[in-house]
Amino acid sequence: MSGLPPAPPGLDIYATRQPELYAAQLTTYILAVIAVGLRFWARKLLKAGYWLDDWIAVAALVVATGLFASSFVWISQGYGKHLWVLGPTFVTEFFKNLFVGEILYTLIIVLVKYSILAFYWRLFTQSIHLPVYILGGITTAWGIAVTLVTIFQCKPVSDFFEPDFTKRNCIVNDYAFFVGIAVPNILTDAALMSLPVPYIWKLHRSQSQKIALAVIFMLGSFVTIISIVRLATLVSVNITSPDLDWNFAYVGVWTITESNMAIVSGCLPSLRPILSLAMTGSPNPSAYATGNRYASGKSLKRSQNISMGSRTQPDQISESDSQHQFVPLDDETDGYSGLKNLHSTVVAGERQVPASDIEMQGLPNAPRGINVRSDVAVKWTGGGR
Repeated sequence: MSGLPPAPPGLDIYATRQPELYAAQLTTYILAVIAVGLRFWARKLLKAGYWLDDWIAVAALVVATGLFASSFVWISQGYGKHLWVLGPTFVTEFFKNLFVGEILYTLIIVLVKYSILAFYWRLFTQSIHLPVYILGGITTAWGIAVTLVTIFQCKPVSDFFEPDFTKRNCIVNDYAFFVGIAVPNILTDAALMSLPVPYIWKLHRSQSQKIALAVIFMLGSFVTIISIVRLATLVSVNITSPDLDWNFAYVGVWTITESNMAIVSGCLPSLRPILSLAMTGSPNPSAYATGNRYASGKSLKRSQNISMGSRTQPDQISESDSQHQFVPLDDETDGYSGLKNLHSTVVAGERQVPASDIEMQGLPNAPRGINVRSDVAVKWTGGGR
């Protein structure tokens, strides 16, 4: 644009929305850093290794740091002020920063979804793998589509930064693009948060414990609300106005908030050990699964024959002890999955049940002297005492 039209009558051209931008950026980024730090502390409390979902969360935080830095530069240049103060040449700077921000925002959202899916993969049984593959594919397709449209929405690409709207050759409808980004993102968020609920409901735990677990996993759904608010803000922006730097300020607030709080929501389910430590003094969530340390009223007995390979046979344990000491089935046993590290078979009635089919039982620790990584045969008595 070669010049600016006169400012609307009564408009305070010196007003600014930068305080809101700085506040959203600083507070939510700090929360994201704290959430990832607590995630790693939770794993350390359990003396468990770090797995793929943890490192993807770190990757998301690294990209969020890039968005934090670029947004800080953008605000320092004048983002959040009226264009009549900044001058018409700032339009080019606005679109350059918007271009970078859209790509970084998309990458953060994709990485957070990958981290959540990897967490589910590690935590639950093999039956969840197919839904994880499906949602992972949808997330990947969404991320690639948004990135390509962002880069190639104008021909040539440099037209995206053209300050004179009449000279821009952009083939993408802005409103359609905003809706096309936000709606699939919101739908996949809802699917991600609800995915573990049916698997939690199959656990051998009390109704109240199942509800508590489901609530923990769905705490992250608040980011879906933020996504909806961001979409409503986007579609209400007057994109035909030359004062885009001011008009898009609240879009920036919600974009920064959504990307950082997505990282927070992705970390929340992995913080159970810290909650357990605060409530019971023990980081092991299974320590308070039941009042008498029984898993769902059922006990596991060690079978009389324990195959230890070439290892030394442990001391004999009384039947009473064997009913009160259980092989741990928590996901937190190490960096992978408690049961995937056990080479054991559970006998349920007359049916052989793979250990991977009863993950997330949350049983207490095994007796001393028992090598849970050995080939151990355990028997499901189903009786409970």
